[in-house]
Amino acid sequence: TCNFYQDAIFMSRMAKVMGESNDARSYAGLANRIKRAINKKFFNSETNQYGAGAQAGNAFPLFLGIVPKGHKTAVAENLVKDVKDRGFHQTTGPQGTRYLMLALTMNGHTDVAYKLATQTTQPSWGYMIANGATTLWEFWGGGNHISHNHPFLGSVGEWFYKVLAGIQLEPTGPGFKRFTIKPQIAGDLTWVKGSYDSIYGAIVSDWKRKGNTLILNVTIP
Repeated sequence: TCNFYQDAIFMSRMAKVMGESNDARSYAGLANRIKRAINKKFFNSETNQYGAGAQAGNAFPLFLGIVPKGHKTAVAENLVKDVKDRGFHQTTGPQGTRYLMLALTMNGHTDVAYKLATQTTQPSWGYMIANGATTLWEFWGGGNHISHNHPFLGSVGEWFYKVLAGIQLEPTGPGFKRFTIKPQIAGDLTWVKGSYDSIYGAIVSDWKRKGNTLILNVTIP
């Protein structure tokens, strides 16, 4: 249902760019109806949880920005509490993992997302590495019955580029004609270097800590 809402938003934006104002309004109206239906069906305003309070269930609405006014902070705090209560482990799968990492960051909890990214006990990406993985497994658990080279849980790569390197697309400039460099300094990281080969040339964000100073070098094509 959240994907349906997101699709309607995308269609509205595309129609607007193409000058189809009637379609843009129609899809925007559809998106609003879906948003109301999601909150009516799944959101509990007393507990500030979506559904049963699963990480993915709370993260996706936070990412989409559809949490009812006045409840966003509480929903985000519930999400953080669940992650902490599980020893900084995720309960998400291929659909929810992306939204968990981004929702935490969007709501001021980048350090929590960083602990997930650097966790080494199961389930985690670090557990895969600690157990000899050179590519991502299909599922957190591992074993010989699954693919050992699978993109399902690879969304953490997006988080590296958007959050740690801070290379972010501006919707007003498609194809990285416009972009923002806004790295977030997380945990015990002392440096990050990320690059993206856009159609205009390489975009590079390269930062490091030096004492109390942050040095940021950027390449803008």
